[in-house]
Amino acid sequence: MKIEVRHLTKFFGPLRAVDDLSFSFGSGDVVGFVGPNGSGKTTTMSIMATLDVPTAGDVLLDGRSVIDYPEESRRLIGFMPDDLPSLSDITVHEYVDFYGRAFGLRGAALDRATAEVEDFTGIADLRDRTLSALSKGMKQRVSLARALVHDPELLIMDEPANGLDPRARVELRELVKILAENGKAILISSHILTELSEMCTGVVIIERGRLVSGGAISDVAAAAAPTQTPRILVRAIGITPDALLRTLLETPGVANAELRGPACLAVLSMTSPAFDSAARSTPPGGDAATPLSEGGKAGETPSSEKENAPQIPPELPPSERGDAPEGPQNLPPSEKADAPQIPPALPPSEKADAPQIPPELPPSERGDAPQGQGGVLRASPKTETPAPSPPLPPPLPDEATAAFLAALLARGIRVVDFHPETANLETIFMNVTTGNVQ
Repeated sequence: MKIEVRHLTKFFGPLRAVDDLSFSFGSGDVVGFVGPNGSGKTTTMSIMATLDVPTAGDVLLDGRSVIDYPEESRRLIGFMPDDLPSLSDITVHEYVDFYGRAFGLRGAALDRATAEVEDFTGIADLRDRTLSALSKGMKQRVSLARALVHDPELLIMDEPANGLDPRARVELRELVKILAENGKAILISSHILTELSEMCTGVVIIERGRLVSGGAISDVAAAAAPTQTPRILVRAIGITPDALLRTLLETPGVANAELRGPACLAVLSMTSPAFDSAARSTPPGGDAATPLSEGGKAGETPSSEKENAPQIPPELPPSERGDAPEGPQNLPPSEKADAPQIPPALPPSEKADAPQIPPELPPSERGDAPQGQGGVLRASPKTETPAPSPPLPPPLPDEATAAFLAALLARGIRVVDFHPETANLETIFMNVTTGNVQ
């Protein structure tokens, strides 16, 4: 199924609750519907569930309007509101059974449907309890069972994790994943953005009724990257996390900092001049710290000194450099060309049957070289090469981050690990919205 929200607009008197909102998704998608309080999320979901009508625009299910065909559309939609009534005169089973009958289920089909959803949502043991005797988590399960009893193709969930304990949230997340694997299209709103990040494949972010950003979470993160405030996780040696936190808060250009276990998270300002001046400062009572090298590691030769160092052609291996011991094995290419050529040991007819050896192997490793003990080829002595450098940190997002690390080194902080914090739904939301409501 394809769900399309087209230019949806809704007025409540002079208040424009939804303003020309458009987005789409399909079967198997779990879309997080995110926005500040009063941004129009519940209004939009109510219109999609045929519980309200828009001032303008439409919602299409496989091309058919829910406004023009509400009865047919309701059979395809399961709506889970943010709360369940606390009724003392109706049991869990009676509540689910009532909604099954409302959707036209009768007889064996009704019994089978109610039994399946009660088992799936884990409320089979609660079927004889009244709604008023249930906890918040159990009420949310009953509400989900009610929304699924007629096996809809679209599930709309308004704040389903609101008020749930950690265990209930994990269980809800697993249920949502199973429903998506079974082909349900799911639109889910929540203020718990970390929960949405773990179960959603896409996101729609709105503010003041307007679409701010939408699409796959990775695409939204990439689009928001140029506007994101740099957030760097830093770990250092020779200093406690608390002392590192105080240093970060005192560093010019750091907007905020907080502890993250043994590391600290630094939120940088978007301007770098403060870092430029800090990078040129010296630590109290000492000389300037070693500048940050191009790879992001301290203690390496500065770029200015590297330029004055003797240049060695990169294409020459260590055995052919000027400081290598002289010997026949170190002949330069020009002398090797004049050396007498050894004729092939095998005639062409025999060479055709010989194993093919890549031409780049040295003579000592070729197929016609003398064999050692046991007929195993001996590898020629390998020239010692410098040990590979350890992997470098991820690329820095901007010059401000590099200047920030240089400023820490200038203060005597020995950084052993740093990397930009991975963008998640919470940071994306904070960077693309202003938090203002109407």
